[in-house]
Amino acid sequence: MLRCIGVLASLAVVAAMLAGTAQAQTTVTCVFTGLSGTLNAGTSAHGSHGHGIQNAQDDALDPATDVERGSYNFQTGPPAAATCGGTFNGIPVPATTAVITSSGFYDNIVCGTGFAHDLDGSGTSITAGAIVISPALGDHFGYEIKFKEGEGKLWIGPDGKPSKAGATELLPPDLDATYPGGVHGVHDQDGASPSSAGWGLMHGDVVSNWIGDGHVDIKPGPSSAVPPPAQDNCVNQVNETGVDNVAPGYNDTDQFRVTGYFTATKYQTGADGDL
Repeated sequence: MLRCIGVLASLAVVAAMLAGTAQAQTTVTCVFTGLSGTLNAGTSAHGSHGHGIQNAQDDALDPATDVERGSYNFQTGPPAAATCGGTFNGIPVPATTAVITSSGFYDNIVCGTGFAHDLDGSGTSITAGAIVISPALGDHFGYEIKFKEGEGKLWIGPDGKPSKAGATELLPPDLDATYPGGVHGVHDQDGASPSSAGWGLMHGDVVSNWIGDGHVDIKPGPSSAVPPPAQDNCVNQVNETGVDNVAPGYNDTDQFRVTGYFTATKYQTGADGDL
C-alpha cells in the first residue's frame, strides 16, 4: 500500500518531468486497484460454475508441483479505481481517473504463487482522459506477472521476450484429487504442449510495442459462489463440503482483489527501427 501511495503522489509531477523530452514520447504511469475474476480453467466437468484456483487443502492432496492453467478478466472501476498520468504523444497529461481492463491467462502452482499474463496485449486496454491505449489502435501492451505468495513483479514487454510462464510446461497439469475418481487436468485449460491451440497466447513470446515494469499485489476476493460477506481465502471456503465445485460449498478461489502500479513507455520507432 505504501508503494502505491508513493507512486500516486508522484503522478502529480510526471507530466512536468517528461514535458521537456525532444521526441513525441508516450510514457504512462498508473496506480490501480480492481477485481480479477472469472477465473476459469475452461470446460467444466462439474456444472456451470467452472473452476477457480484450488485452495491449499485440496491442492495439498495433489502433486506438489502441479500447475493449474486458465483464463481471467480484470477490470478497474467503482468501487475500485485507477489513476494514470504522463506524456501522451508528446503532450503532458495530468493525473486523471482511468479505466483499465485486461483479459489473460494464469499458471498457478499454489494459490497466490504462479504467473498471470496477456503476452500479446490483445486483451488489455487503458483509458485516462487523453491517454488511450487499445489493441484497436495498434497497441500491444503485452505483459507478464510473476507472483510469490500474493506479491508480483510486473514486466511490460520487451517485444520478443520469451515467456517466463513457459517454464511451467515442465510441470505436470493439475490432478483434482478432491473430485470423485480424480480427474487429470480438469484445472488445466491448455494441453501443456507446444502444438496445442492455446500455446502461443499462453506461453509464446511477448508481443509488445511498450516497455516498462511495476508491482502487483493480489488477495483473495469475494466469493462468487457463497452469498456476501463470504470471502475466498486460498485455504478453504465458507460452507466447505469437501467436494469440488458442488453447491453449496464451492471450494475454489475464483476472484482476487488486485492493487499495483506500473510505468511504461511506447516504442518510438525511427528509420532504423530503434527506439
